[in-house]
Amino acid sequence: WGWWRSLWQPANPQPRPIWFEVPRGASLKQVARRLEAVGLLRHRWTLLWLGRLRRKAHRIQAGLYLLSPHQSPQEILETLVEGKVPQVRITFPEGWTLRQMAARLEARRLGSKERFLEWATQRAATFQVPYLPPGHSLEGYLFPDTYLIPLTLDERGLIERMLRRFQEVIAPFLPAIRQSGRTVHQIVTMASLVEREAKVPEERPLIAGVLYNRLERGMLLQCDATLQYALGEHQERILYRHLTVDSPYNTYKYPGLPPGPIANPGRASLEAAVHPAATDFLYYVARPNGRHVFSRTYEEHRQAMRRLGRGS
Repeated sequence: WGWWRSLWQPANPQPRPIWFEVPRGASLKQVARRLEAVGLLRHRWTLLWLGRLRRKAHRIQAGLYLLSPHQSPQEILETLVEGKVPQVRITFPEGWTLRQMAARLEARRLGSKERFLEWATQRAATFQVPYLPPGHSLEGYLFPDTYLIPLTLDERGLIERMLRRFQEVIAPFLPAIRQSGRTVHQIVTMASLVEREAKVPEERPLIAGVLYNRLERGMLLQCDATLQYALGEHQERILYRHLTVDSPYNTYKYPGLPPGPIANPGRASLEAAVHPAATDFLYYVARPNGRHVFSRTYEEHRQAMRRLGRGS
């Protein structure tokens, strides 16, 4: 009975859990030897015998596991066979850029900022995103959300998961996008502007409507958020000297939409870009509380700016 009980007894009921990696292609014999060496098994033969008895010797899965000496050989075997790799949650807020996402990933010690950015920029073509023009990064296409990810997931795997989530979200809008005559890339770009400009959710469709109106009339968008992106850093206030920055993302200088998204928009901003409000407003200026004053004429806009102490 002693040998039988040993199959169900932990190696040690007291010590803390240990990170244990099963390399790809490792045999149960190799794994059992290492488990015994690090103190997770009293006797390696218990795991080998169980593996053969239950015909699971060849079914263990590679991965990084959090195992405890108080687990029995039976529990350890089930964990390795079922691939019960620990998972963590990570949240990327709406409107974040690739750089912000990469920084959070590294701050959480879940990946490398440099590798994440390399995959999302220089190696973006690897993912074959159907809507992405050649030479563009994945800015705008990594859907902001809360993700439950295994600790073994690498930067490329996370990006693939975020791209799949984007595909799920954009799919219901595709018929309307085709009907509008715009491309998905144009819609995502507009959505990113709306995401960064709108501070109040209900204003998103109205801001999209204003920006589309300006595009249709050949007016410069003069969007602060695009200029902040061109400057490469957040400016609390756009100054006159910033308006001359030579960048295709400077919509104070160059007409039309910027060449690509300036952030990764959420669903509400994508919806606003697809279904903008029908309006004749052409201008808006922000109030201190984040809401905007919308105007139809430049004179109305100047008056609104003066009332808010924003000059003329």
